[in-house]
Formats: sequence, structure tokens, C-alpha cells
Amino acid sequence: MRIIISGEGDFVDLAHAMRVLHQHHGIERLLCEGGPTLYGYMSRAGLIDEKFITISPMEIGLFVPPEQEPAASEKINPPKERPTTFMAPGFIKENAPWWQWLSCRRVGDHQFNHYRRMR
Repeated sequence: MRIIISGEGDFVDLAHAMRVLHQHHGIERLLCEGGPTLYGYMSRAGLIDEKFITISPMEIGLFVPPEQEPAASEKINPPKERPTTFMAPGFIKENAPWWQWLSCRRVGDHQFNHYRRMR
């Protein structure tokens, strides 16, 4: 196992990490299984070429309802909002990435969409 250190302190230089993976380890395609914060920062850095979006029939909303019990780790400071699909600085119309729809499939009540970034 190899550990790649990219960035300083709490900051991860995602673009540098991707270059190292490509140049020194020959990685051409990388599946990123991260949450909305990692996805948001990778998108801001222009590091996402394809994405898969699942549409679920359940709607839970952005704001945590008062009747929801906080998890044990949240008791001291209960969150007021839930993470969304993109938790990083957003874009303006002029620099927002655009995506080309490639395919869609249905499994039960879920819809799975596949997109490629337009350059």
C-alpha cells in the first residue's frame, strides 16, 4: 500500500493528487466514492469527467425537522441542515459545468442517470 500526501495541513490539493495518480501510478480512470463535500471540491477543480445521479422517490428536504432526533454524536450541536448533493463553493452561470446526458435506467422506483462533462 502506498500513501500519497498532497497538500498541507487540513488542505488536500485534489488536482495534485490526481496528477500523481496519473503520472506516477498510471491511473487513467478513477472511481470516486465520496460524499457531497468531496464531490463539490472535485467539481470545482474540474476533476469530474463523468457522473452518475440516482433519483430516489423519497424527499427529505434540506432543513432538519424539529421532530428528528439527533444522532448521539450530534446531541451537543444538532445540525439544522442536511448535506445536499454539492457541498462546496458553487458556480456562477459563466463557469458552471454543463453535462451531456448519456443514459438512464430504472431499477424499481429509482432512476439511474449517467452524464459526461461537456468541454
